[in-house]
Amino acid sequence: ICLPFKIVISEIPLSILEAMALGKPVISTNIGCIPELLNPKLLVKPNSPSDLSMKILELINDPELVHKLGRESRLFMENYPVWDDVRISFFELIQGYKND
Repeated sequence: ICLPFKIVISEIPLSILEAMALGKPVISTNIGCIPELLNPKLLVKPNSPSDLSMKILELINDPELVHKLGRESRLFMENYPVWDDVRISFFELIQGYKND
């Protein structure tokens, strides 16, 4: 999946998370919070068609790498916190702060 961005105005682009949940390697730009999500091998410079095309060709020519990166994406998403976990952690943090 190729999802280059020039800017990221809001939170994490959901399209990246959705593609990762499907076990797809996602090529995207090295901006905003995106580098925190993706393997560095999948990041490209913004506004660089040559960098993007080279990364696409690299994956086209290496099916084993595509499979490996796709598995990593899926595993990352399987361990990605869901809102209920975030809520519980946040509540525990607030309770701990009140008790100090």
